[in-house]
Amino acid sequence: MPRAVGSIRKEMNLAPLFRGVRTLPTMRLLTCLSLVLLLGVCEAQCVEPAEAEVRGVVRDGRGGEPLARVAVSLEGTPIHAITDGEGRFDIKALKPGDYTLSVSTVGYKLALIKVNLANGQLKEFEVTLTPDNLRQTTTVEVNAGPFGAPRIDSPSEISLSGNDAKNLASVLADDPLRAVQALPGITSDDDFNSRFSLRGADYSRIGLYVDDVLLHQPFHMIEGASGTGSLTIVNGDMLDNIDVQSGVYPAAYGDSTAAAVDLQTREGSQVKPSFRVTASASNSGALGEGPLGKGHAGDWILSVRKSYLQYIVDRVASDSSFAFGFWDYQGRVTYNLAHKNRVSVSFVDGYSSLDRTQDIGKLGLNDLMTSHYHYTMANLGWNFTPNGQFLATSHVAYIREAITDQNKNNLNFDQGQYGEWVWNSNASWMWHARDSLNFGWSMRRIRDDGFTRNFQYLPYAVLAEADYRGTALRMGGYGEQVWKAAHGRIALTAGLRWDKFGVDTVQTTSPQVTLALIPWASTRINFGWGQYAQEPDPNWAFSALGGRGLLPERANSLVVSVEQQLDQRTRLRLEFYDRQDRDLLFRPFLEPRLYVLDVAPGAYGFFPGLLDAPIDNALRGYARGMEIFLQRHSANRLTGWISYSLGYSRMRDGEALISFPADQDQRHTVNVYLGYRLRPTVNLSVKSIYGSGMPIPGFYSHQGTPYYYLSSDRNALREKAYESTDVRVNKAWAFDRWKLTLYAEAVNILNRTNPRYESFRGYNTTSGTLNLGFVNMLPILPSAGVVLEF
Repeated sequence: MPRAVGSIRKEMNLAPLFRGVRTLPTMRLLTCLSLVLLLGVCEAQCVEPAEAEVRGVVRDGRGGEPLARVAVSLEGTPIHAITDGEGRFDIKALKPGDYTLSVSTVGYKLALIKVNLANGQLKEFEVTLTPDNLRQTTTVEVNAGPFGAPRIDSPSEISLSGNDAKNLASVLADDPLRAVQALPGITSDDDFNSRFSLRGADYSRIGLYVDDVLLHQPFHMIEGASGTGSLTIVNGDMLDNIDVQSGVYPAAYGDSTAAAVDLQTREGSQVKPSFRVTASASNSGALGEGPLGKGHAGDWILSVRKSYLQYIVDRVASDSSFAFGFWDYQGRVTYNLAHKNRVSVSFVDGYSSLDRTQDIGKLGLNDLMTSHYHYTMANLGWNFTPNGQFLATSHVAYIREAITDQNKNNLNFDQGQYGEWVWNSNASWMWHARDSLNFGWSMRRIRDDGFTRNFQYLPYAVLAEADYRGTALRMGGYGEQVWKAAHGRIALTAGLRWDKFGVDTVQTTSPQVTLALIPWASTRINFGWGQYAQEPDPNWAFSALGGRGLLPERANSLVVSVEQQLDQRTRLRLEFYDRQDRDLLFRPFLEPRLYVLDVAPGAYGFFPGLLDAPIDNALRGYARGMEIFLQRHSANRLTGWISYSLGYSRMRDGEALISFPADQDQRHTVNVYLGYRLRPTVNLSVKSIYGSGMPIPGFYSHQGTPYYYLSSDRNALREKAYESTDVRVNKAWAFDRWKLTLYAEAVNILNRTNPRYESFRGYNTTSGTLNLGFVNMLPILPSAGVVLEF
């Protein structure tokens, strides 16, 4: 170590320097100044520079939780640190200079921070990391706890976002509704289909919203063909949040009787332009986003995808006849105007197709050879916030769907054009510190035009199964009042919705009431009751098989739930539900069956079923049961849930005078999702779904043999239990200016067969046996993908 400056001064004898100059004042002054300068130079050269230091805390940008096990490094140097359990890091003994602080962990965007350190300086930072598939910001979004602020008007709401949504979407399909299938209470037994059922109700009774607009059929699929599956047309990387609201849900969601799924697309990055390229065995895509305009007043985001999933299905599925391919692109531009106005323009456009010309020799006149499906949606949004007490939003949207199916003779046997113009407005007014009023209005101009054909061989004839054409105006409005008392420990919501369908003169009013009690800070008790109405699909209302006399489907729902927060990030919820359904659409005489002969007890007659059987409001029934789930939500280490559902759902056909289990009646359902960040760059997740089996829809029996026979009882047989467990590992590598993430996944690691009923294929009049079609779900299937971000 260099000697101290004081020691240098002691060893310097200055007296001889002044001898002989005492009589010369000027010379003496100059000599003194020179010596002072000399001492300053010596001190500067002998003292080492003081060491600098960088320290801070890393937080999750979604909820502000400190992130542990995050890698913090200085680019171009071997210096690095790992955040502790409180998200803190400390890098000491740094030389003065310019550095770039790199902060990264698996599942989050790479953060780069420029740092200039002076001699002996200490700099502290609060670093916000954004999940990979969310909008990058420089601020922390503060939520009311890890589960978000509970909605008073939706006791059963469950939200999904961030890394959980991405991990559950699957590398193979990368579909946001695949992620929803793993949520508590959701039932699904089809690996090829994004659609699902909930509490004994099929997907047609669930409303799917994107940015406050109710969608019709937003899927990549082959319309009119069974066993083809479906994929959501919305890119999961474009979503900010997914809310599933079942049982009793707000009056703002209309035209559904079982649940509402709300997808909110995200805005682009306001920090800097960024890009990501994705490639996997099943698809490839690209996404770009960034700020827009002076002062970053706006932002943009754009994505494009191309699927290769059809090639995988073609190799591994037991029946790959309907494996289709698709592409789509999606974008959004948002801009903040003056006077607290914000406008946005978003669009989605996708195309799916099927080509079976290589099998033309095996196809009949009524077999599908080529199919094309085109989906388009454009949405113009406006937000107005004049003050902190009032918020208004409006949307004008256009939706278009086009389908064309052809047989081997290039004849169209399924063709349709669906179009819709939408205008809706919603507002929220905080007229009191604890009370708010929500209200809104919607108008939907619908046009539906199409037909379904069957072809007869000898003599050749064209048989019209269904023709439909028409336009209608659907209107609706709602109001909802929220009251809070006892410092927020008691909350009451009362809402009322009105709807009218232009095809008929029927008008419906649907009230909803919820009550939330918080006797203790960690305990919440919810009560909810509501009525819901859903208008008939236009293709039935405009068809001779249905008609303009069809009534809206109705449901009355009751839920009671108790939620206990076990610690800051863990909760346990127990919920009971009862739903009474009536006027559900059904075709009572479509399916072949046996029936009891009145003149001869114990004898049966045969009814072949009617291809042109009309559809009517023939069903009424119930769905009741309970759900329990344990959930931990954390950005560190363990996150996920374990849920069990017990359900009973039965229907009664008022025209055929029969009673049977509902088509989606599943007694036991277990959904498990667990995620764990093993290291700063490695994340492991497991998804497991078990279902005890849904009914095989139809009048079938076994009669103690391996063959199937017709029966007089509907839905007497059930599919085998469905069981599938998927494992996924994400590994990230952070470089100076870019990041690489590898996704590896194994689907159905236990290699369960999981046969699923597909269709009724014929009846042998001699033996009385049936030919029922079953399709095995995906076997054990590894897949992988990479994402490059820069």
